[in-house]
Amino acid sequence: MKITSRELVLGWITLVVVVLLLSVFLCRSQVDKWRKRRESQSLVLVQIQKHEQLMQEGPEVEKQLAEMQKQLPQHPVEKDVTADVLIKIGKLAKQYDVSMPRRDAGAEESDGELFFELPINCQWEGTDSAITHFLFDLQAKSAMMDVKQFRIQYKGGSVWKGSLTVSSVYGRVGRGE
Repeated sequence: MKITSRELVLGWITLVVVVLLLSVFLCRSQVDKWRKRRESQSLVLVQIQKHEQLMQEGPEVEKQLAEMQKQLPQHPVEKDVTADVLIKIGKLAKQYDVSMPRRDAGAEESDGELFFELPINCQWEGTDSAITHFLFDLQAKSAMMDVKQFRIQYKGGSVWKGSLTVSSVYGRVGRGE
């Protein structure tokens, strides 16, 4: 059996097409990997730029942090501040005729050595005006107290009841200084 020149050319074309298809099939995953690497490199470059910007802003941020730390109430490490915070919230509630039959302190949470946070869960009852003034003064007078969670339910008349979580933030002194 003799192969004609036409069959030889068709054989070579078929072989070239098969090799090209095989290389495209095998190289597609590699091309996808390269594309993903390029995308991740661009993301890393953006992150590097953000970090460089933060490094440049570092002294200003440290200055602001130092000013904020000066405003934080400072307590000795060994002192339990739970009672102080509960009394402060109780006095403020009494001032505005907001009844707080139950106040429970959570566990003290720490964010390193910069500040400490003490959550206080409170059940309350009072008029809409009383609770509004109480919440306003809680935010205005106590710069380091924040209402994290607030629930309200209509009881009747102009009386409302509910619960709230007050977060008190403070610093500690005497930590290995």
